[in-house]
Amino acid sequence: MIEAAQVNTSRARRKWLFTGLVVVIAALTTGAGFWQLQRADDKRALLARLEPNGMIRSYDALLAYTGEATTRVDVAVDGLDAQPVYLENRIVEGRAGYEVFVRARIGQVGVLVNAGWVPAERTRDRLPQVALSDVSQLTGLWVPLTEGYLTGDPAIEEFPDGRRVQSLLGVDFGAVRPGVVLAEGWLSVTARGPTPRVGVMTHIGYAVQWFAMTLAVLVAWMWWIRTWRRQV
Repeated sequence: MIEAAQVNTSRARRKWLFTGLVVVIAALTTGAGFWQLQRADDKRALLARLEPNGMIRSYDALLAYTGEATTRVDVAVDGLDAQPVYLENRIVEGRAGYEVFVRARIGQVGVLVNAGWVPAERTRDRLPQVALSDVSQLTGLWVPLTEGYLTGDPAIEEFPDGRRVQSLLGVDFGAVRPGVVLAEGWLSVTARGPTPRVGVMTHIGYAVQWFAMTLAVLVAWMWWIRTWRRQV
């Protein structure tokens, strides 16, 4: 009698421990699914912000631009100030490289320009050489400067021909207008800029997988409960 009661108590304890574990796992997987859906919504919002609206062709239009929306730009450049900044760990078609940033001078206004992408050298003791001295026209997409450029310690390294950084956070380019222009034709590869590298549908697919895991855990729990009741 006592032994039977002890067995039942042990089984009941295992039942509640297993149920508690199922609740925790289901909460985690469900939360991960909703997080992926939120990421998908964030990507939709970013893509909407990156949809070009209008064209800047004059100095007055440049002065009026707030940097909050994406627009095309096609203006003359008076010159480039200071040395380029090489943003490291930018991958293009599986190859590591840099996105090269410079300050363009247009009249009395400074504009931050992403000149394009260049592949990294085989060793880290030097930077790739870029030829930007003869640029006279800035044509490209003017986009907001998003978190992808401003996350983490910049870890600035000085070289004779430029600076290498891990992030643009806190990097001094001098006075510039909001946002960054993705220049076309300055280098052989135009930078993608803040375009998401993981698309909306990918996040939705991840969400479906997490919700499927939640369902599988709950089905396994219900099957185990039915089996446990038959044994009691």
